[in-house]
Amino acid sequence: MKRWYVLLAVIIATTLFTLNFGDSSTHKPFIIAHRGASYYAPEHSFEAYDLALTQGADYLEFDTQMTKDHVLVIEHDKVPSYGDGRTIPDYTATELKQLKRANELGSSSILTLQEVLTHYPTTPLYIETKNRRDGVEEMLLKELQAAGRLHDKSLIIQSFSAKSLRLLREQNHSIQLFQLFTKEGTHELTREKLQQVRQYANGIIIHQQAVTEALIHLAHAEQLKVHVYTVNNPRHMKKLIEQQIDGIITDRPDVLYELLY
Repeated sequence: MKRWYVLLAVIIATTLFTLNFGDSSTHKPFIIAHRGASYYAPEHSFEAYDLALTQGADYLEFDTQMTKDHVLVIEHDKVPSYGDGRTIPDYTATELKQLKRANELGSSSILTLQEVLTHYPTTPLYIETKNRRDGVEEMLLKELQAAGRLHDKSLIIQSFSAKSLRLLREQNHSIQLFQLFTKEGTHELTREKLQQVRQYANGIIIHQQAVTEALIHLAHAEQLKVHVYTVNNPRHMKKLIEQQIDGIITDRPDVLYELLY
């Protein structure tokens, strides 16, 4: 009789895992374009975002920071290389709009979150609250509400700040939230830590140099989705697909798309 109970438990667990995370033969993680197709075009530009979508990206990933006058702009660095040495919170949005982000791939204007939401009204977006400041969560939700996307399931909000994600969860119970971890933080993840994250988040985003198959399975057992950053090597992508990763953040969406389809 005990043998039948064990067999039934295995069948139920396998079925639930398949329903939640798919089976290995058909498993396809989300293609998350890191700052757009930033391997080929200036990061955080409409050019990079549009190219990523043509290359098969499921999500456009970008960073948001709040300016002195409480405008959310799209920028990764706290002290932008194209500026005069000030941090993003020391600029007004108008001042940033007068500057250009440039590298060997070209140049682009500094975008605001409002511009991105207007340009991509239905596109799945993957938004990070970067270098958190008080009030950023309220401003983010306000922008999403104005765009009609406050309860949009195709949006994911990510952050290294658990405080930021908890504040967002308190104000919105339907939005998808993912906790980011550094390489060291990924190594330190335990079942207890994952259970704590599950109280406010839907998933975790872990460092590519610290990801293990055991950790992916452990997070899945706690009903957390697992995404990884930032992966550009095709061999590493293939290994992660085999390990049942749920999403891969990459500068090269076309490379991952070719592997999947």
